[in-house]
Amino acid sequence: MEITTPQLYSGAWTNDVRWIVDHITEEFPLAPLVGIGFSLGANILVKAIGEDGPNCKLKACVSVSNPYDLNLGLSVLHSTWIGKNIYSKAMTKGLIGVFERLAYNRLHVGIFEKSKSSGGNICPQTVKSSKDLLQFDEAITRRIFGFRSASEYYRMGSCSQFIADIRIPTLMLSDTTDPVATARAIPVDDILANPYVVLATTERGGHIGWFEGNFAPKRWCSQPVAEFLKSMIDAYESLPKETKNDFVRQAQFKNGRNLDNVKHPIPFHPHSSPAIRVNSRGKVTVNVATSTEADISKTSTRWHLFDKAKFLARLLRSDSIEGVRFRRLMLAVVAVCMAGTAIRRRKK
Repeated sequence: MEITTPQLYSGAWTNDVRWIVDHITEEFPLAPLVGIGFSLGANILVKAIGEDGPNCKLKACVSVSNPYDLNLGLSVLHSTWIGKNIYSKAMTKGLIGVFERLAYNRLHVGIFEKSKSSGGNICPQTVKSSKDLLQFDEAITRRIFGFRSASEYYRMGSCSQFIADIRIPTLMLSDTTDPVATARAIPVDDILANPYVVLATTERGGHIGWFEGNFAPKRWCSQPVAEFLKSMIDAYESLPKETKNDFVRQAQFKNGRNLDNVKHPIPFHPHSSPAIRVNSRGKVTVNVATSTEADISKTSTRWHLFDKAKFLARLLRSDSIEGVRFRRLMLAVVAVCMAGTAIRRRKK
């Protein structure tokens, strides 16, 4: 599908979610709708349901590998060599590809430069020469959506400031060793203060990872996610017809904040709060102690040999796709070394 308007993606833009939900609701008015978002899509979805509050048309929601705080997340990502030079660079390359392939071709030449919302100050060459996410968002994203800086876009686009206003059952699945969506950004206190929201954290799951098995890896996270959504739909369907409209209003707690006056994410203290944890079999347990304390210490901006060794050791234990591939590589290296040793012995 070709883009015909001067607008690409944005972590702060939530109207697309509402348009889709409204369209499906009109087509299937009796169907209970649920939402699930991954990574930046999770940020957009959670921001949307928080903005809508009790007027949200979804019956339940799942957030997977949510960055929560875009400013903090990008700072932590760019504070390590692998984050800035591998993850950020790869994601930027993909965004530039979308820009070149769908938005800036011979059919739509000039559509972005002439955009009224951007003030006509977008330079395609600057966009295509972006080396990381910050440069790309500064060159085009924040300009298209009318933000004065990339920092303002990240701050106002972060879903963490809307957690307190969620009024539908929501599961938030995150990993404390996520290299892209840092665990330091998880708004634990705000999640625990909202009876509609459940936080599930794991270790060594990576970013949208949670793989099990070395030679035929499969994601196990789909099982608890599906069970949660099924439970919410069953609960909704079991209600009498006259009370179904009150499904998302039954929990009792203080009203949310005035969103019109809020632009900054809420501070939190993840080291002192409990969380729900999900193991590799999908079993859910509650840790009342310091569950998020292990891997969210200060991130050094230097890439020492010791840091590399720790990273490789953690990668060996990781259930992410990167960990699976690394273990396969190590097995291949060992096999080659053993074969070489056997050949040299035969020659002797």
